[in-house]
Amino acid sequence: MIDETQICQEWLKMKEKEVQSLTYDKYETIINKYLLPFFKENPISSLTPKKITEFLLLYKNNGLSSYMVRLIKVILNSICDYAHNEYNYQLINFNKIEIEMDNDKKILRF
Repeated sequence: MIDETQICQEWLKMKEKEVQSLTYDKYETIINKYLLPFFKENPISSLTPKKITEFLLLYKNNGLSSYMVRLIKVILNSICDYAHNEYNYQLINFNKIEIEMDNDKKILRF
């Protein structure tokens, strides 16, 4: 099987054509900072909704914004779907992954 680093690089290359450069940079940062370290201990082939929930909760409980936790989940879901479609990795049901998020919209005062 192809490794997670290669899968992420292929996924990013595909997204590079679809998104603006700022979005691409954000995706690349999330992959390098959060997902690749996670994949070292938890290869895609061994992921379960429970492991993914624990991973996301770790960041939520350590102060990462709800927006970033949601974005990590969305990118992880997309990468796992890509791995499934391209390399026949297991299909993970991300609908089973529910995390209660704070509404952290900032109020602007003038």
